[in-house]
This record gives sequence, structure tokens and C-alpha cells, in this order.
Amino acid sequence: MQWTCTACAWKAPLEGFYRKVEVGTDEERWDYVCPTCHATPTNIPRLTYVDKQTKKLVYFYTPTPKQTEAHLSPQRNVMYGGRAGVGKSLWLRMEAHMRCLARPGYRVLLLRRNITELRDTHLDKAETEAPLLGAKWHAASATGQYTVVYGNGSRLRFGHCETDASVKQYLSSEFDCIMLDEGATFTEFAARFIKSRLRTAKKGVIPMVRIGSNPGAMWLYNYYIAKDVTAEDDPSYNPDHYRFISASRTDNVHVNIEEQELALNQLPTEALRKMYRDGDWLAVEGQFFTEWTPRQPDGRAWHCLQELPTIENVPINRVPWINFVRVVDWGYDPDDGVCTWWALLPHGRCLATQEYTFKLTVTSKVAEEILRRSQGLKITMTIGGHDFWMKEGQTGESMAETFARAGISMYMANTDRINGWARVHSLLKELTDDGTGPVPKMQVFEPACPMLARTFPMMSGDPKTPGDLLQRQDHWVDTARWFAMSRPSSSKPTRATVWSRFSPEVRKLLMGHSEREVLGSEAARAR
Repeated sequence: MQWTCTACAWKAPLEGFYRKVEVGTDEERWDYVCPTCHATPTNIPRLTYVDKQTKKLVYFYTPTPKQTEAHLSPQRNVMYGGRAGVGKSLWLRMEAHMRCLARPGYRVLLLRRNITELRDTHLDKAETEAPLLGAKWHAASATGQYTVVYGNGSRLRFGHCETDASVKQYLSSEFDCIMLDEGATFTEFAARFIKSRLRTAKKGVIPMVRIGSNPGAMWLYNYYIAKDVTAEDDPSYNPDHYRFISASRTDNVHVNIEEQELALNQLPTEALRKMYRDGDWLAVEGQFFTEWTPRQPDGRAWHCLQELPTIENVPINRVPWINFVRVVDWGYDPDDGVCTWWALLPHGRCLATQEYTFKLTVTSKVAEEILRRSQGLKITMTIGGHDFWMKEGQTGESMAETFARAGISMYMANTDRINGWARVHSLLKELTDDGTGPVPKMQVFEPACPMLARTFPMMSGDPKTPGDLLQRQDHWVDTARWFAMSRPSSSKPTRATVWSRFSPEVRKLLMGHSEREVLGSEAARAR
């Protein structure tokens, strides 16, 4: 984040202003000082108070550069965090204080998942902070009401939401800003329901959501990082209204990095270490496809490609000899239906090149759309689940028959779950080399297969059935399993394609036909 000194107009990244400053003989603190003119910028969000005994100004809160960036973000929805120990809870509570002090009558709701977490993280601290800010602390343990009431009439209410049913306690409330601390511990249902309480009649006030969170919830990843929420998922979603500010291990100077790293490395699983130590949003505790790696640490695409591979500078979906397999997992309502297209590349490499997700669509229309999307592709097989061969009550024919009338012959999928997932694991782990270096045998073209790329890391193992996954939003990966169980073979250039590279004269020489006539040729028939 670039910053300009208000005294000398010097410009630099905000981190360049942030340094230790001496307050007294044995006291120091971190603050913002211009390296050029040594002035203290006045446009940094801070909280201060005057000590009643010494009458000196006390800097109650000076945010880190990343916290400052989060405080100043104008978007309606801002999430700050990533790895553990970057000051998420402090940022949220200070943001609440500053908003309430800045505008009379402002209303903020700050939530943790349960009362124990709320008390440990916020309540004791807020009780101490309130009088320093000229506010009053109100606590009613019997009713669970904990509130800071400021001198200008603004109110900061603390609460918790342990179950989805408990969101109803906020049904009749209205807030100008709602904050979720450790947002990953809230379900998407609870968060969206609570967000519906954002209502204000104050002129010039835009309702805001602020979240502090470590990784651990794919719905947060989808809303704030991937920004791939569809209108069907959330009709109100506008990606421009969402921002994620990620903080790294060096962004909080107030913690001992070495000690924190030592503690985080003791987490019991690699998934937890990736989440809390590395801030990896695609790491999921109990993750089923642990080998799934969108890209390597050096930035190389691994399981998720952003560009289609080419053969002799021709995209693979335009190479006439590349075979494709289609896989259809039927769905109507409430479940989605899915069709994925898999390119069978040389050297055992397979790539999902596109997906089609449908809902509330009749069989004949689905078939028409699949055919339209398959134009120009060499389709060798179309695989469907067992339900394709069940007779429909209204038409009297199966979906496989409807597809056949449209020109799509169906093959029944091998739906063995345990062996199927084992096959997918193998394809994700095994490497092949197509001449450009080692790559996984199974990959996904993410721009055209967003849901397949999204759901691979979301899948969790079923604790009751080793080797299987929990059947939630698994339609896209199911098509990968059925594809893997079809035992597809690699595409190979056809002889006609290789032959066509040579001119007619060269072809005659290679066949030995340059000096003699061949029976059946035009020249021979002329005789």
C-alpha cells in the first residue's frame, strides 16, 4: 500500500514509515515516522486517550501496516487475516471502536462462535478499554447482553452464534456494521442470515461487514478470494464489493516469529499446519485429495492449468486426432447436474477441458447443450450414471434413450466408489512427461472448469468409510471418478494426419510410385 507523507509529500510503501520510536528512557513503541522529514503522519487511523494523572496523550492503538490497509478499505465487505497471529481479533475490536466513536448513533455487532471464545478474546479487554475511550461497559450475564455504550450514543454489542438455530436471536435487530471474528468457524447459512440484519436509515451510512479469519471455510474463499460465487448461489453477490487483505508471518512485529513458528509446527496434521502457519485457504482438515496442488511453490501450474496445452502451436481442443470422453452426472433439483469433457492427451495425460452445470433442465435440452458444446471435438465415449437407464414416468423412456435420439450414445459408468477414488488418487499423484517436463496425469483447465477445480480441495474423507469421501457437493469430482474408471487410453496421431504433412511428390517417392503406375490408378485405367 503506497502512502504519502502529509508534511513533505514523500511517497513510499506504508511499511517504509513503520518503525520503533522511543517514548521514554525505558519505553518504546511502534509508530509511523516519515524517513525524510521525520514527521509523524496524521492520516493514520489511531486510538488515543489522555491519561488523567499525567495529562499526557497515550497512544491506545496504532495499527500495523496491514491492519491500517484493512481499516482504510472502502469496500462493503472486507476480510483480514490468513495465517495465525496477525492481529485479526484486535483489528476487529479496534475497527468497531473507531467506527462507533466517529459517528453518533452507530450500531456494531461483533460475534464469535461461542461464549467461551467471546469472553477470552473480547469481553475482558472491552471492559478495560471502554472507560479509556469515554464509554460505559454494560454486562448482563443472565441475558448474554454485553455492550459498550459510547458518549455519542453509539453502541458496540458483543454476541455469539454457536448453532445455526441461534441466529434467530438477532432476527429483530438492525446494525450498521456486522463483524465476525474467526469467520471460518461460522457456517455460510449463519453468516448470510446474520448479514441480513444489516439495515440502516442513517443518511450517508453504507452497511458494512468486517471479518477476521484463518483459513478453514471454502465459502469465505469463494466470496473473498476466488470471487466465483454465481448469481444462482447468491443473487446479491457483487465481487467488487468484496476484498481480502492477507497478512504474512512478518506483518505483525509484535509477535516473536521464531516462537510462533515453533508452536505452529507442532500442530498435529499437515493440513492444520498449512492453514494456520502458511495461511493456505485450500488446505482443509480431513481433506480427501491431499495430493491436490493447484500450483507449485515456484508458481508453476500443477493440477490447475490457466491455459490450454498446445500441440505444434494448436490448442488441444482444435487438434483433430485428440480423443475426448464426456461424463454426465444427472441432476435436476435440488442437486445440480454436471457434464465434464476430458481430453486424452499423449503419454497418459488427461485434462478436464470444460464443464457444464445444469439444474431444472429437461433431458432433451441437456442433450442439445452437450452436443452444442462438443462441436469440433472427437468424442469417443459418453459415460452416465445408472439413473440414465431408469424409465421416466412422463415420457416412458429412459434418459439414455432420450440422449440416443439426440445423437449421444451412452455407456454405463463403473460406480465403484473405493476403487474409483483410488484411481483418481493415482492419476493425481502419478507423473508423466510430454516433452515439456513432468506433469500430473490428471489436470483441470480451471477457467472452463471452475467448479471441478473448486470442489477437488473441498472434499473431506468419510470417517465411517475409509477410502470414501463425504457425499456433499461431489457431483463434479464424481465425473472424475467415473472417467478414471473407464480406463481411457492416450490419443495418438493418425496415419492420415502424419501422411498429410508431406507433399504429393514426396509421398510418391516414399511409396516407390514415382517411376511406375499402380493398378487402379487414373494412368493405368487410361491405358
